[in-house]
Amino acid sequence: MCLIVTERSLAELYDARREKPSVLVTSPGSPDLHAQGRARHLRHASSGNANVGGNLQVKLSFDPAALRLIVTLICAAGLTPRSNGQPRNPYAKIFLLPDKSEKSKRRTKTLANTNDPKWNQTFIYDGIRWSELRKRALEITVWDYGKYDTNDFLGETVLELATARLDEEPEWHPLTGHGEHRHIGYYQEPDDTVITPVDCHLSPPSTTSRLSDSDTSECDITDCDVSREQRRTADGASISSIGSSSR
Repeated sequence: MCLIVTERSLAELYDARREKPSVLVTSPGSPDLHAQGRARHLRHASSGNANVGGNLQVKLSFDPAALRLIVTLICAAGLTPRSNGQPRNPYAKIFLLPDKSEKSKRRTKTLANTNDPKWNQTFIYDGIRWSELRKRALEITVWDYGKYDTNDFLGETVLELATARLDEEPEWHPLTGHGEHRHIGYYQEPDDTVITPVDCHLSPPSTTSRLSDSDTSECDITDCDVSREQRRTADGASISSIGSSSR
């Protein structure tokens, strides 16, 4: 009798799991391991979502003859201000998932004292065939640069290139917490290695939380009404500016 109940319970459990909406996982590995990883990931994310908000404007294009993906980060709007009411010092990072290496990383300049940054920067990924591009995604994260503190996570968007517009038309995308865009299973552990910025300001790799970023750079104030020498924030922290980053 116990054997019959056990088989029946297993069958019912299997049917119930089969009827639930599935999560597509395209990277290798066990789905159960991915589920455990996502749970850890979301626990890390819950503490940082108070800083998340706003939208990101991006335009994409693909040249099949040149095997080239072109990504332009135009601007962000409505970023969440700091808890003391002060504006952010935002910059953005891009990875062509699932690659999280130095080769995949791109980074904008840092703009000081604004919740509506206008980067207007273009980044290029070469040597990508369309058949490969369809299986990739762009992860774009926005961060608040802090001179003496860790850089706060302000939100992310993940663009699946199989369905994204590649016709150079600007599109707005909401910034959300880590993991909320994981439609295609490109899960990353909460701790990852920060790689050297694309603008060649060298810094040693370090291990940081997914909700903070130790990426360092000059604070580019080209579009901001801020002193080139130093800006004192309300909480007593200061930001030094050396000048515009090389592009």
